[in-house]
Amino acid sequence: LPRTDLANPSPKVQLGLVAFLIVALYSVLKLRHHQPVLRPLGWVRPSLLCTVAALFFGFSFASAVVLYLRVRNQSMPPVPIVELLLLSLALGPILEESFFRGCLMPVLAQSFGNIAAVVTTAILFALFHGPTDLAHWISFATTGLVYGWLRVSSRSTTAAAIMHGTYNVVLFLSARA
Repeated sequence: LPRTDLANPSPKVQLGLVAFLIVALYSVLKLRHHQPVLRPLGWVRPSLLCTVAALFFGFSFASAVVLYLRVRNQSMPPVPIVELLLLSLALGPILEESFFRGCLMPVLAQSFGNIAAVVTTAILFALFHGPTDLAHWISFATTGLVYGWLRVSSRSTTAAAIMHGTYNVVLFLSARA
């Protein structure tokens, strides 16, 4: 790909990359361990209470970010609807939560305990998103902490992904308004 496409990839390139990474993660785990993949990564149905909490926290945290931006007279750039639906709602949360809360966090929890695992994955999650200032850093780290807390309390990566998807949709829809 040309360097400009790598610096600012189109939604099609992003979608292709995310889909490739999801298939690659699934394939490596399936081929290497010859066992089911989704359940060990925590992709199980959360309780109704955890599902409601995920939706509530996703909406609340995104609303707080939107309010903060409006108070500071800042706004997010509008996101194309295809990117919003495919990357922000479905594939982004699936890939990110599979890696951070489904794969990495349980390994860290076995070695260092749940609190250290939640904090470490939240910091790595924030770094992964490349925060540009303190407000971004706090936003990513805080949501990462709550995603981790949801994963631990629900024993379900699905709950964290529901919150993550809700957060993204509310945030990006506010940019379209």
